[in-house]
Amino acid sequence: MKKITVVIPFFNEEGNILRLLKDLVNELSQINGFNCEVFLIDDCSTDNGKNLVKSFIEKNKKNKIQIIENEHNIGKTFSIAKAINQIDSDFLLFMDGDYQDDPKDIKKFLDKVSAGYDLVIGYQDKDYSFFIKFCGTIYKAILNVFLGIKNVKNPSPQFMLIKHDNIKNIIFKENYHRYIAISAMHKKIKFCEVKVNFFKREHGVSKFSRFKVFGAFFEVIGLIYRLKKDIFFLK
Repeated sequence: MKKITVVIPFFNEEGNILRLLKDLVNELSQINGFNCEVFLIDDCSTDNGKNLVKSFIEKNKKNKIQIIENEHNIGKTFSIAKAINQIDSDFLLFMDGDYQDDPKDIKKFLDKVSAGYDLVIGYQDKDYSFFIKFCGTIYKAILNVFLGIKNVKNPSPQFMLIKHDNIKNIIFKENYHRYIAISAMHKKIKFCEVKVNFFKREHGVSKFSRFKVFGAFFEVIGLIYRLKKDIFFLK
């Protein structure tokens, strides 16, 4: 039986993380044929979110849930890297802690694992702004020209499932969690995309900004160089 670990990094998500965890556990309890667990990483939150999670875990010991707490804020990328190094699992399924991903969609990912896919990307069919659409078009064109990655709706997913062996040796740099799927596609692993739901954030403040989009273009230059030079992964 394949082991699936749902990985959720979070920071100051007091209004969202417990609702997500409750619904996630409920969905996982209905899944057969897989050994599922939940692994949360608190990135030194200053609100009560981590305490809510710890209390839930204490009251639900029959469920496979664990949380690790960063001693100081290290960011999403290095929180994910920390989890990858600590987890022993066949597949990792990444979700955000803001409850904008739907736990009910997890079954779609697992159906694709049963069909033999090593990477399953979640994409959202929503009405993006002109700015986001324009940047996305340029981004995909760059990936197509320099890495041969094409016909992908969402090359940098936040909600995705991937075989653990394909990402164990990534040499992470700041924001490189965005490029996990790209590195896997560059290795020519078997992948597919599934349409997923998108919920509007109910609590807290989004960490997205347009400045991050502009910064990502410069990061992609370094990403392409490292992939082409075969120095993205630890040998």
